[in-house]
Amino acid sequence: MAQETIKNFVRTYLDFSFSLFFTKSKKILKEYQTFFDEKIVKNPLTYRQRISVILDEKRNLIVAGAGTGKTTTILAKVLYLIESKKYSEDEILLLAFSKTAKEEMAERLEKKSLQKVKVSTIVQVKQQLFWQKFSILSSQKNTLKMKYFCWHFQRLLKKKWQKD
Repeated sequence: MAQETIKNFVRTYLDFSFSLFFTKSKKILKEYQTFFDEKIVKNPLTYRQRISVILDEKRNLIVAGAGTGKTTTILAKVLYLIESKKYSEDEILLLAFSKTAKEEMAERLEKKSLQKVKVSTIVQVKQQLFWQKFSILSSQKNTLKMKYFCWHFQRLLKKKWQKD
């Protein structure tokens, strides 16, 4: 137990890039304070939500319980990325696990006049990738590759249906 605590301390506090982030984060939070307090939602974001919004990662995964502000945090992240000019609307893709979550996110983005942000489910992205690959293979007229690809895709679908 003590050894794990020491490892976490070293990993967290002695990691140079991590320490730089928290030094820099105070400045960023101060600079965007009105943005976080007024422009996102009626209730201001918590400190942890604000930190997760300004954390500069290419991919972000938010896992939390129901009603804890996941969608609000994601919306804030999108607004922050656009406001800080790090990305434009059409460079952002939001992935949701369910169609309901996708629709809720799209609705909230629409309320903020962000129509160019792409919102999709993981299944929809998988289907798009399949059809892109399928069209490339079919245009190559290589039947052996096509047969293998269709066979492989059917196996993947069977596995998914067996799990559900």
